[in-house]
Amino acid sequence: MSFTGIDAKSRYGETAIAEILPVGMLDKDDRAESPDGVYPEIIHPEHPVFEGMDGKWPYFLGYNRTVMKTDSGDLLAAIGGDPFIAVAEYGKGRSAVFTSDCAPHWGPREFMEWRYYNRFWCNLMDWLTVESNG
Repeated sequence: MSFTGIDAKSRYGETAIAEILPVGMLDKDDRAESPDGVYPEIIHPEHPVFEGMDGKWPYFLGYNRTVMKTDSGDLLAAIGGDPFIAVAEYGKGRSAVFTSDCAPHWGPREFMEWRYYNRFWCNLMDWLTVESNG
């Protein structure tokens, strides 16, 4: 759930996983914290990841800033223009990023109790586990 992380200590951008993700990671502290809360903007509501879901998402208290790769991937949701949910196909596999927390911290109780919480994660895992045509 971390990308570059606090004080840029995680450094996943320097590992093999960086190649398969639909986003690039920053080389500095990537935290974007918002105590007032920020709402994701759904860019592609027709994507299978959002199947059976409608309406506004709950707010988040922060996320990790990343940048969309220009050569691969689809941006499904954004916060302030930054990727929030993005997916990609790589070879015969698939990858995805969710740039916030799935549990308390940046994902507040309202997210954890959101009526689509389980559906979202199941949809995402279902999409990830289907073999790609790539």
